[in-house]
Amino acid sequence: MQYTEDLKGRCVSCGFLAKHTLPGSAPETYFEVEMAEREAGAVFSHNIVFQGPERTTLACFRNAAVLGPEVESALKSDESAGRQAAAQQVILKDRGCAYWFPYQPGLDPKEHLGGKAMQDVEERRNRFEEAMEERRREFEQRMEQERREFERGLESERRKFNFFLTVLVVLVSLAGVVAAILGIFLG
Repeated sequence: MQYTEDLKGRCVSCGFLAKHTLPGSAPETYFEVEMAEREAGAVFSHNIVFQGPERTTLACFRNAAVLGPEVESALKSDESAGRQAAAQQVILKDRGCAYWFPYQPGLDPKEHLGGKAMQDVEERRNRFEEAMEERRREFEQRMEQERREFERGLESERRKFNFFLTVLVVLVSLAGVVAAILGIFLG
């Protein structure tokens, strides 16, 4: 079975689908549900190295669904179905699960959780960098706007100064002309 978009949100394609040893077992832990087990619904035992087979039940490592009782309920509603068929029915159910994470063969649920955590950190880092870049662009736009306003103000002040200087030159020139005229008539 290959992961396809139509299997997204279903336990059958999720890395958090697990076989969990029954309470009181040693060790009480979660195991990967391998691809062949997912396809066949063979999730009711796991062979532990140096210990032999251990009885297991179907579980969601993230506790998004309580799969063991769902299998039992499926068995009761369709008594002609075997345990494996009931398990297949439960894990193929479209849940639209918010905790769904794609199954990668060879990784157990804990390793998938570590991969999900790393993916979440990377996504947060990317969002942070995007937010910082957006703030930088906004800051640069504000600085550019302020620079333009400053230059407009400076240009306005320059025009005022030039006007004042022109008026002063005209007045000094007029004073010189008036002094020359007065010098001619008084002198």
